[in-house]
Amino acid sequence: MSDELIGDIKTVALINQELILRINQIGDETTQFTNYYIQARPEPSPEKGFFFIEQVVEELPRSSLLENWKKSITLKKPIDLFNDKINFNCTNFQDITRLNESMLGVIDKFLFLDPKRAQSELVKYKSNFETLQQCLGEIEGALNNVTNFYESKLKAYQSEVDDINTRLNGVFLNPDVIFGPKFGWEGSNYSHTVVKNKAALNSGKSGCILSNRGFSTGIHKFTIKILSRSSTCMIGVAPNSVSRNNYNYTSNGFFMNLANGTLYSGPPQYYSYRTCIGRSFDANSTITLILNCNNHTLTYQDNGVDYLAYENLPSSVLYLALDNDGAGASEVELTKKS
Repeated sequence: MSDELIGDIKTVALINQELILRINQIGDETTQFTNYYIQARPEPSPEKGFFFIEQVVEELPRSSLLENWKKSITLKKPIDLFNDKINFNCTNFQDITRLNESMLGVIDKFLFLDPKRAQSELVKYKSNFETLQQCLGEIEGALNNVTNFYESKLKAYQSEVDDINTRLNGVFLNPDVIFGPKFGWEGSNYSHTVVKNKAALNSGKSGCILSNRGFSTGIHKFTIKILSRSSTCMIGVAPNSVSRNNYNYTSNGFFMNLANGTLYSGPPQYYSYRTCIGRSFDANSTITLILNCNNHTLTYQDNGVDYLAYENLPSSVLYLALDNDGAGASEVELTKKS
């Protein structure tokens, strides 16, 4: 029984050798065909995508197709009864050639084994030779019809590109995935009501409202438009520990009073009515704050002129802050963050 099975195996292996010889004889014969490459768009968008397939007409040797042919080939791993140490990993044409030769060199050794023991291992070898033959048939067919081969590559590439573009569009259309929520005020609370980027003091209330993101590194520039202001209205930076239901500018944070352009702060400066810009900011006026976390400074910019207000700011996280004492109504709008 083993003799007959060995004969069948050799027949398959010899056919494989013939296929390998024919494939190698194709050699440097050239042909013109269309190849496809994945390229990044210079100006990506949700509509066009981030990547596209570029079609290029090329004249290449048919044998170069062998370099492109890759496949994860699953083979049975027989028991290494004769210590041949055959590597059964197989992904390309070179592996197929190596394995067909290596396995064929083992087969005759089974004639010296018990037939029952030999039978179970020979079945594995036969299955492997048949798997290699199927792959060799695919390769020969592809070499004789390179157009179909590269069209199949196009379908595979297009599927990959479509999947990548879909995933990236999800990020592109939802920048919060990368950058977090859009910068603005933290939302409605006790002291203020927020509508989009506008923050208005609630009638008769006192307290502080912060931006939804704080900073401890980098340079950050905030442009604030005053929509209305009555009495004390403080704009500056503060830690997250500020009170939301009582004013803070004499105990916590670093502020400028929009009523007269003077500075108020908690420790370590304890500023009170300290001159900075020296003018009031009324409805429809604009003030810009520059928080330099690297130098630990806060600068106010008015009509292109910089006024250094605070030095030696703490290295902790600081937020854009609006603080009111409840003496009057005020509303500001965050118009730009850079």
